Amino acid sequence: MRSVSNLSAKALASLALTGLVSLYSSQAHSSDLSFEDGERYYEHSMKDEPQSVLPDHWFVTANTAYADVILDYDENITSKAIDQLIFRKNGSIKNKKVYISGLLKGSYLGEWTNTDNAFPILTRFPTHATGTSAHGFFVDNAALAFTATPTDYLTIFAQLEYHETRFDSQDEIQLRRGYVTLGDLNRSPLYLTFGRKTINFGDFDQYNPFSQNINNHFFRAESDGVIAEVGYVSKLMHLSATAISGGRHLRTADTANKDDIDNFALNGDIFIPVREDMTLKIGAGYLHGTIYNHTLPHHPGPEIDCPVTPGAQGVPKCRGRNAAWDIRAEFTSPMFDIMAEYTATVDPWPATNQKLEAFTVQGRYKTELYDHKTHFTVSYSHSDIGPFSTGGPGSPIFDSIEQIVGGVEVFINPNFSVGIEYSHNTGFAPLINITDVAKDAEADQLVIGGRVVF
Repeated sequence: MRSVSNLSAKALASLALTGLVSLYSSQAHSSDLSFEDGERYYEHSMKDEPQSVLPDHWFVTANTAYADVILDYDENITSKAIDQLIFRKNGSIKNKKVYISGLLKGSYLGEWTNTDNAFPILTRFPTHATGTSAHGFFVDNAALAFTATPTDYLTIFAQLEYHETRFDSQDEIQLRRGYVTLGDLNRSPLYLTFGRKTINFGDFDQYNPFSQNINNHFFRAESDGVIAEVGYVSKLMHLSATAISGGRHLRTADTANKDDIDNFALNGDIFIPVREDMTLKIGAGYLHGTIYNHTLPHHPGPEIDCPVTPGAQGVPKCRGRNAAWDIRAEFTSPMFDIMAEYTATVDPWPATNQKLEAFTVQGRYKTELYDHKTHFTVSYSHSDIGPFSTGGPGSPIFDSIEQIVGGVEVFINPNFSVGIEYSHNTGFAPLINITDVAKDAEADQLVIGGRVVF
């Protein structure tokens, strides 16, 4: 007898195909889908006129405002396909063109910790430094993307990324995103995306100039293969359902059956206009299979037989299933933004015998310094992991991690910004042999860097 989870995933795959057929059988008037009054396409930083590096009338061209959204690692994380459709509806991305987009983000990172070899900043692997202090220059993000629009209903996207922080089995340059979207919001509110991308589950946006928040760190899902996402987009609502192949994906998504469509995700947001230029977004999501399904916290790699010995490396064949759910709310206005998000597993994580949960609340004040648009940001994240002991009787009890971040980002022009960020982290949880090496450490970080986009 087939499992309910398999049937659910296959039902979503069928729904994706149905969505493809429905794209042109369900017509919508353009006025019903107007985004001028109630919708946003998240121009979170580049609100000035785009300064393209190539002429707009060329067949191969660029658009800075589009690149700023589509290549942003910090916001619009799960909604890239939807954002592209809205850019096309608004006329910012035109038909029968190829757009080249690029981003480079680099920084200086200084760190100080009260525990040897415990550097818990969430933008890097915890083993990137030793001792009680560390300093270095890093390439945080680098990406080059190509967007082709051969017809009004077809968008083709590919994104190459350079990753200084990666697993040993991964290349420095990776095709992290490559997908095709069928949809035209001038004709229908439905769309279908097929390919490799960030799975549309949760929000995980971060106002910080550099650091991930804890929700993002634990729960953002990146596919490692083809997925099918079908969705509905109107000016007041975004809905999506994603059919996901089984097995261990790059981040968060995982089921033991890798030879079938054995996983799925649901996500949705509603947008409530409060008054002119002010919007309240409320959203929720569900991911049917996550990596928090075994006593061994596992990262991408070869499968290993069971029983699994403590400290083993690889993906256990005998892992079970543990889902996750997410709720969030965000208020945006011309002067300030406020957001809160809570994400948790449905069942306890076998590694800690407790549900893994994370909570983030963050705010952003938008002003100007010397005629340059400036964002002041503050963020607080917390996650309960334990409680459990990291040693024998009488040893410290580790039960949570906490992050406080304050930052400033100044936009010199639409293509270039500089920022500075201070963060304080309590608790060190590398998610590798967590019950052996998690520590009740405290650390401070200072990040200074810049971001170029075209």
